[in-house]
Amino acid sequence: MAQITRAISIADARAAMAAGARPAAGMTLLALEWHAAPPQGAFCDISAITALRGIAPVDAGLRIGALTSLEAMRRDPSLRAGWPAITALLDRIGGLGVRAQGTLGGNLGWGAGDLAPVMLAADARVQRDAGLIESVTLPRDGFTLFAEKIGHREAFSPTLITIAGAVQLAGTRIAALRLAVGGGPTAAQRLPQAEAALLGADVAQLDWRAEGARIAATIAAGTDALASAAHRARVAGRALAYGLAGLA
Repeated sequence: MAQITRAISIADARAAMAAGARPAAGMTLLALEWHAAPPQGAFCDISAITALRGIAPVDAGLRIGALTSLEAMRRDPSLRAGWPAITALLDRIGGLGVRAQGTLGGNLGWGAGDLAPVMLAADARVQRDAGLIESVTLPRDGFTLFAEKIGHREAFSPTLITIAGAVQLAGTRIAALRLAVGGGPTAAQRLPQAEAALLGADVAQLDWRAEGARIAATIAAGTDALASAAHRARVAGRALAYGLAGLA
């Protein structure tokens, strides 16, 4: 059976995790695991730690506490104004009930969350201590960010692949670039080979179909019963290239 303790401070949570407990707050992932079998092992309920909640501007950009719910992020005016691609992506993550319970830290700590690729592309700084995600800081760096969750169907769908890109343009040419993919069975990853190949490219002249195939070749996608790794990489490559072409 699962053993659950409750932390009221960050120090409590760190101590519990050092002893082998898994952190839990919204517990949406545990609800999924329960369908297969009752969760086993030690868990630490960190939902009462108020220091891990909230969204606030900082000198570096915007700091988001790890226990901030996905729905609070989606509705936050500062996040919507500065990083609209993230709030748009949140519209595609689960339903209202899941977003109201699910947290930023849980989505990132899960390893299959859709926010991981966009945080990589945004060059977000994750504050983590003793395995506990405490906050994420989004930098204001002048990049244009785009992201998309691609599912197996239009709504309430498992993730096929999630893509994200952050671009600085000089005119219509790419001066700096960060590309990332992840979600579902695909580990979140930057694509440095594709980034380097695209530097200096003119987005107004980009052949997104051909470029999509080149990007796909650099992606280490995952596979499951729903789709092959090759299919996921192909879809991700095309979506990233199409996103770049759309900046022209």
